[in-house]
Amino acid sequence: MKLDLGGIAKGYAIDKAFEIIQKHGISSQLVDAGGDFRVGEPPPCAEGWKIVKGSETVLLKNTAMATSGGQLQFVEIDGVRYAHIVDPKTGFGMTKQQTVHVSAPTAMEADALATAVFILGKDKGKALIDTLPKVSVEIVECP
Repeated sequence: MKLDLGGIAKGYAIDKAFEIIQKHGISSQLVDAGGDFRVGEPPPCAEGWKIVKGSETVLLKNTAMATSGGQLQFVEIDGVRYAHIVDPKTGFGMTKQQTVHVSAPTAMEADALATAVFILGKDKGKALIDTLPKVSVEIVECP
């Protein structure tokens, strides 16, 4: 078995890049790593960074967002689609078809929470997010 820190490594790298840019006095920034991102203050004369999330466009500032799901990274075996996210109960890839978007203060938090909510499922995942300040979730169930 091979385990890696892919569940939070991208978020951590985004946060580190964000911090380096901030240290140079740049507050209007967007750091994107394959769809997971963190934004600072919006560009001048803008209300927020325009981010396309699914079929809608949202305006964001001073937040991070990460997405987890099995729609892009999966393997199909005997007609069953297994996501790259491992189900801790079975040791196999998750078979649920959903996409989870989490907004949080840091990209590492958003990254870890998006994966956790994907594993927990809609009800338990939303219950977890409801206990966390400045964190929100959108769960899209796919056919």
